[in-house]
Amino acid sequence: MTTKLVYMEDFDVTACEAEVSKTEEFEGKQVVVLDQTCFYPKGGGQDFDQGKISSKDSVFKVEAVFFIEGEAKHMGEYEKGSFSTGDKVDCKVDKSRRRLNTRIHSGGHVLDMATRQLDWGWIPGKGAHYPHMAFVEYSGEYDGEQKQKYVTDLQEKIDELISKGSKNSIEFMTPEAMKNTGAVVPKNLPKGKPTRVVFYDGFAVPCGGTHVKNIADVGKLNVTNIKRKDGNIRVSYKIN
Repeated sequence: MTTKLVYMEDFDVTACEAEVSKTEEFEGKQVVVLDQTCFYPKGGGQDFDQGKISSKDSVFKVEAVFFIEGEAKHMGEYEKGSFSTGDKVDCKVDKSRRRLNTRIHSGGHVLDMATRQLDWGWIPGKGAHYPHMAFVEYSGEYDGEQKQKYVTDLQEKIDELISKGSKNSIEFMTPEAMKNTGAVVPKNLPKGKPTRVVFYDGFAVPCGGTHVKNIADVGKLNVTNIKRKDGNIRVSYKIN
């Protein structure tokens, strides 16, 4: 059974009701699969959610979540009792962890907006959006001797975008339709997940991660470094 990912439809959902589809064990950890979930599974450079899944008589501590062959697998341990197939449960995500990961992840897209508006011709590739390591890599032209100017110009544009804010929206569409939005469409979209575009005002972001509703919610984003890395341009940043 495919797990419905309710967080894909809502910017702020951190709680939902669900039904247990099955339970299993993997490498010494208990695994719970639900018919739907508000927990974000690790992917796209963004870390997984943590939190609790509870029924009338049982509590499961969610330590990690992974999306495998259409199923969101909640991994962790029971703090009380255990679940059986068909049990009705309540899911609650750790809000502070979700908020931080969302701000860091969304910050990567604000960085993309800034490079696009600066018209440097950089094409985004892979990224990482974690508290201990956040960066986006690009292909394109880069003069290392002008590094400080790149950093300064990029920081100014990011500050401008965050100060202005935005009204973000969600649309589900086919990969073919995504191309008409002007977005850079990833070559390998995740299998088993709905294909979605998040619009930061008019800036289209094909992405299955969690996002802020307003760019202003990212807070302070500092560009910490720009350098060549394995032939790419790596822009590192930090959210304060």
